[in-house]
Amino acid sequence: QRQMCIRDRDGGTENHKTMWRSSALLYSQLFPDTAKISGYSTWEAEKATKEMLRDYMKRILVTGNGEYDSQVYYPHSIEGFLNLYDFSPDEETRQLAKFILDYYFVTYGLKVIDGTIAGAQKRGYLTNASANEMEQMQWGFFDHTSRDMQHAEVTIQQATTSYRPNRIIWNIVRKNLQLPFEANMSRPFYHMDRPFAFAETFYCSKSFALGNVQMTIVDNPNQQ
Repeated sequence: QRQMCIRDRDGGTENHKTMWRSSALLYSQLFPDTAKISGYSTWEAEKATKEMLRDYMKRILVTGNGEYDSQVYYPHSIEGFLNLYDFSPDEETRQLAKFILDYYFVTYGLKVIDGTIAGAQKRGYLTNASANEMEQMQWGFFDHTSRDMQHAEVTIQQATTSYRPNRIIWNIVRKNLQLPFEANMSRPFYHMDRPFAFAETFYCSKSFALGNVQMTIVDNPNQQ
């Protein structure tokens, strides 16, 4: 019952869930056996949070991401998984973290042109005069933008991580592929419980990119 309670707790929006679950998983692996994490033993916390993250990754493969390509909230999740990748003593956990990091960067990077995302986002804002955190992450890993990044900042997680996107992700982000191309993507409801809720299209050429999404419902409209 205790395990079910911890697994079924909603825990906020997607980036909140990934932040606290990745933190709890790492704590459970690094703290001594006598420690408690939110009232649970380290082995209970590790089992429950690892199961949560496995379920999240399985849902992503089946439905896609509910908070898809959010330049506002993706960095919060990415930083948590960078912590897992760099500091977890458990190899399976590190590989799970690498999988989700690869997913974030390859799917987000597909819609990036000149360092900036050009397609639809769930819970995102328009790019403005200053580079946001996700654009700074893109610059740190891929160095592909015409914006002046002389005073750009990166998080301590990115500045110190041993994670590196692979060559396939590198080529997709930097658009070292046949252009133009079109992409059609189905998107789930926010909680990733129902697939095919929204239909997204994206077009990218050498000089511009453009995307849109057909919505069946309007939720959090100020971030759509």
